[in-house]
Amino acid sequence: MSNQNKIRLSLMKHLKNLDDSFETSYPNVKYTPKVDVPYQVVWVSPNKTMNPTPWDSYHRENGTLRIDLRCPAWKGEGGAVSKAESIQSHFKRGLTITINDVKVDITHTPS
Repeated sequence: MSNQNKIRLSLMKHLKNLDDSFETSYPNVKYTPKVDVPYQVVWVSPNKTMNPTPWDSYHRENGTLRIDLRCPAWKGEGGAVSKAESIQSHFKRGLTITINDVKVDITHTPS
């Protein structure tokens, strides 16, 4: 399994461990939203890889985890604000998620 897949899977697993108050639409997985049911859409976007130490094989793969919260129209926030705050706390800056031999470091405060 590639590092990108390990990173993506570790982020998805960590999100799934949070709670199931919103259904989740994962990348490249068919999902049909239900009427009047809030859900979240998850995106993982790889960014430029960094090679901070040129004399060895160490490298840092960067990316962005984006979670869009979608609520039914004209029904108020539908819990989106509290869900966003719980996601922000769950992926707090300084968190390290490890899967097999790959570490995923959350280096920025989620916003």
